[in-house]
Amino acid sequence: MTPQDYRANASQCLRWAEQASYPDNREAFFDLAEKWQRAAARLERALNSPRSAADCSRRAPPDRRAGAR
Repeated sequence: MTPQDYRANASQCLRWAEQASYPDNREAFFDLAEKWQRAAARLERALNSPRSAADCSRRAPPDRRAGAR
């Protein structure tokens, strides 16, 4: 899922909250919408965080070609 998907879920929860007949349901949908929004922001930060080439190379297995050291 993408951050946009998460935000779409949040929007749906807000629509349900607006239509809810019972205050407890309304509050639950608002809470859920907030959680989707936070998850979207967290995912965006994770997707946009820069990783250096050095970080990636430390995780790469050693070169196994003949003569490589």
